[in-house]
Amino acid sequence: MPNRLKNMQTEKLVDVVKNCTIYGYDASIRDKAIELLKERGVQTEDLVYFGKNKGHEIKHAESILKVFNRSAFLALLCYTAFLLQLLIQPTEENLILLTFGRISTLILYVIFLIGGTFSIVRFNKVVKKTENSGDVIMFILFGMPFFLIVYLHFISKMREDLARMNA
Repeated sequence: MPNRLKNMQTEKLVDVVKNCTIYGYDASIRDKAIELLKERGVQTEDLVYFGKNKGHEIKHAESILKVFNRSAFLALLCYTAFLLQLLIQPTEENLILLTFGRISTLILYVIFLIGGTFSIVRFNKVVKKTENSGDVIMFILFGMPFFLIVYLHFISKMREDLARMNA
């Protein structure tokens, strides 16, 4: 790879420096690209900082997205279990168990919904989006009755923001 670096255009070398961790390159390749950029007269101080910082931000955003997916999946399971329990007719024998099941799945659903909401806020901070409050309000208000639709909407928005970060 170092020999290929010499033949690369300056823009490609800048890309290697900025996205070294994303491409899975070794630190020596990044250092070689920085050396070549210096030889070509490019100011590299900003590139060194930006490359490290952007790679870290992208990995952090990806980890938040995974947490959001996990919270949303668990919330969906609890929501489905709650809806299924609503279909069961209570009898004297299963009234206490059914009531406990409904309450516990509803409480777990709310906990995972709040966890998903916090993930949205943290993700928006990482991608530097300012419209946190509208997203959070929408997720809470519409998340209860239309959870699957809201989840699919937010996961697509978050993936678009992550792709924009990678660009």
